[in-house]
Amino acid sequence: MKTLPRQDMKPDPRYSETEIKSVWETLNEMRRSLHHLLRHQDEVAVLDDMEKNVRCLSELAKANLLQPIGALTTALELLVRDLRKHPENVNASSMKTIGQCIDFLAMLTEESTLSRLKDVANSKVFAIDDDRGILDVITATMEQANLNITTATDAADGLAKLSSGDYDLILLDVGVPDMNGMDICTRVRDMTRHQNTPIVFLTGAATFQNRVQSTLKGGNDMIGKPFSVLELAVKALTWVFKGQLGLV
Repeated sequence: MKTLPRQDMKPDPRYSETEIKSVWETLNEMRRSLHHLLRHQDEVAVLDDMEKNVRCLSELAKANLLQPIGALTTALELLVRDLRKHPENVNASSMKTIGQCIDFLAMLTEESTLSRLKDVANSKVFAIDDDRGILDVITATMEQANLNITTATDAADGLAKLSSGDYDLILLDVGVPDMNGMDICTRVRDMTRHQNTPIVFLTGAATFQNRVQSTLKGGNDMIGKPFSVLELAVKALTWVFKGQLGLV
């Protein structure tokens, strides 16, 4: 993650020059906090500054009626606040999710980008997991993020529903009993309607090898079990918006 290349960016006209400068400075402060935390995971006090900065972004989004940014920054603020209260949850996965979100927020100040985003209330998520308890958690998390959710507990049902419906994000358990999640992903990618749908794997073994394998099978990202519901919300919103912008 690098400092924002301000000289190359064309600001969205709905922001004033002062607001754009404030967004850049705030995001860069968040990057510095994240880099410090990656090097010194025990120094969680930097999360205080990160929470203040993301709150500033949320307030700016609300003041300008920028719903997409507001939805994402609100979810990010809740995640950072939870990590501040529960520093034991600061790990590589949560740090990666925050970094992805910061990088994506940086893109949203570019000219015409925001105009291409849609209200998440119209977005649809599909989740496959054989554990109904986990599906209940996923469902509650997506609904809290204002995302519509459809689920399946096995590969056959999931593939049937995916073959006949359009979705903006697919959450896929790697360990589905009747078919390996990686193979399900391959089948989904063969469906014309889902060739560019973001796919995030849910797995209890988010190893480097599994990440490489998931990418080769057509997946876009991975989140480890047990996952933080707030981290899942941030990751889901980020990928839904990336899908809207064709960044899959």
